[in-house]
Amino acid sequence: MINARLLVLVMLPVFLGLASLFQGQEHSNVLENGMFRLYYRLPTFCQQLALISGIVLSGCSFVLLLFSASNPFNQIVVYYNFLIIMSKIVALRLDGVANIPHLKKKVCWNVVYFLFFLYHLIDYFDPPLESELNLQSKNKLNLLTVIASVMLLLCSVVSSLYRPYKDQVFRPPAEYTCDLIEYVSFAYVNEMIELGRKLKSLKLDHVPGLSDGDSSKVLSGQFNTILQSIISSDEKPSSRNNLVTLNLLAKSLFLLVWKEWLLQALFQLIGSLSMFLSPLALETILIYVKYQGSEQCIKESLLQLPITTAVALLFLGPFIKSIADGGNYVRGR
Repeated sequence: MINARLLVLVMLPVFLGLASLFQGQEHSNVLENGMFRLYYRLPTFCQQLALISGIVLSGCSFVLLLFSASNPFNQIVVYYNFLIIMSKIVALRLDGVANIPHLKKKVCWNVVYFLFFLYHLIDYFDPPLESELNLQSKNKLNLLTVIASVMLLLCSVVSSLYRPYKDQVFRPPAEYTCDLIEYVSFAYVNEMIELGRKLKSLKLDHVPGLSDGDSSKVLSGQFNTILQSIISSDEKPSSRNNLVTLNLLAKSLFLLVWKEWLLQALFQLIGSLSMFLSPLALETILIYVKYQGSEQCIKESLLQLPITTAVALLFLGPFIKSIADGGNYVRGR
């Protein structure tokens, strides 16, 4: 199966090069009538999340294989896995929100993600390890990596076919046009911070404009539309007399902001769950040390994950919590 891995690695740079030949354009396009087109980013965000998960899992598998490579075949696969990780990092950097309007470019990226899936599928059915414990750990990692690759391919196909958009009056700020990593790390404000360092003082023109979702004029119009719709569809006497009650106002407000509330609740849930990742990972590491790497340590651990994954979660736990807390506080604005 070494030749199959090599064939995939030979095809990867070809399609990566084809995908990068197209020049990326702005995520939001200016229309002839002066409006701005903003594309829906959720499928692309899910794609990038699956790609990040694949990078982390591939990294854990690479470390496990690196310290277990005892023959030339294993050493070759170590180099192959390193090239796969580098290819995924390149894909994460190049394939982002700006590619949504470009169908031909997305087709090339779909082929790249299919090659990732094919490589990990080969790796799953032909694991290059001899130790029983390492083989079990490697199989779990490979299975998770295959699942992440399938999700990556599906999200990429969906983002290629499902490209809804909305036209709005204001130019969308960077917060609504950036990629996932920039969004969760607030890197979209770096441009304005750098501008503030270069200039003695910032002017109002330097501050990014509002999106329609942050404009009081647009939101008040949407709120009035929702309120009138509820009043017209409600059969209660107060509604027939066009009387606005507290219940109608609360219902209208909920229908206006329920998406933001749901997103904030998701960040809060992720932040709360991530608090337990590091302690559970530390438990796995301590059990591994206690039994000196025997198979019993995997069975007694609550996570029952390979030691390399446990070490990764030990550091990823606080990182994920900081991202979730940041998203929660920003959504609460």
